[in-house]
Amino acid sequence: LLVLTAVVYPANIDMAINDVVVKPGDNGRMERVEGVKAARSVNLLRLPLQFVMAWAIRRHLRLRLLGSEGAGVPCCPLIDRHELCGHD
Repeated sequence: LLVLTAVVYPANIDMAINDVVVKPGDNGRMERVEGVKAARSVNLLRLPLQFVMAWAIRRHLRLRLLGSEGAGVPCCPLIDRHELCGHD
C-alpha cells in the first residue's frame, strides 16, 4: 500500500493541475473530464492527505513488523481488546 500511495501521487498532481474529475460516461466506462473548476478544491485537498495516509500506513507496518512491545504505543490504539483486531 505504501508503494501504491507513492505511485499514484503524480496522477493526483495531474488531476489538481488540470481540474480533472472522473465520472461514468454514456457507455458505463469511467471517463476523464478536464476543466471542471468544482473539482479543484477536492483535488488540492487530496495532495497533502496522501502524505497523511502514507504516514499512517508506514506507522501501521512498523508496528506490525516490530511488535507493540517496547514501542511505547498500543498495537491497535482505537481498540481496547485484541479479540476485535485479531492480534494476540
